[in-house]
Amino acid sequence: MRLKYNIDFVEDKSVKANIKKAISLLEKSFYAHKEVSSFFLNPFEISVLNDIAKVNNIEIVFLSCNDKSERQIFIANPYTDYIEKSSYINVLEFKINNISHPDVLGALLNLGLDRNDIGDIYIGDEKCEFVVLNKDKDFVKFNLTKIKTKKLALILKMIISYLFLKLNI
Repeated sequence: MRLKYNIDFVEDKSVKANIKKAISLLEKSFYAHKEVSSFFLNPFEISVLNDIAKVNNIEIVFLSCNDKSERQIFIANPYTDYIEKSSYINVLEFKINNISHPDVLGALLNLGLDRNDIGDIYIGDEKCEFVVLNKDKDFVKFNLTKIKTKKLALILKMIISYLFLKLNI
C-alpha cells in the first residue's frame, strides 16, 4: 500500500522539494512502523504534511520550543504517549546588543548548517535565542563563537517540557 497524497498544487520548487523530503520520512515511518523525526518545516509545509498524515492514518505530532514558533519539526508514529522536547530540539541563547535576525541566520549557515536544521530565531533587547535540532546543538555550541565581530558565549537553555499525547491504540 502506498501513501496517498498529491502535491501538484505546490508551485515553489524549494518548498516542493522540502515536502517531498518530509514525505519520504513519513513513508519510512509508515512502512517500518517506527518513530521518525523530521527537520524544521515552515507553516505551509506543516499544513500539507499534517493533511497527508491524516489521510494516511499516520500518528503525527508537531513540535517546537513554544506555541508562537513558526518553524516546527514533526514526529511520526511516536513510541510513547509523552515526548520530551529536548530529545529532538534545543534552544541556545546568548547575550548581545545590536544584532539582527539575518546576522544570526548567516552565522549559523556559515557553520555549514542547512536552513532546515535551524528553527525560529528570537531577537530580544539584550539576548538572542534560536532553536536547532538536537543533533546539531553541541556542534553549534562549540563552533559559534562570534557573530560579525562580536564574541559571544552560548548557553544551552533547558526545555523542561513534555508533550502528552492521546494515542489511538
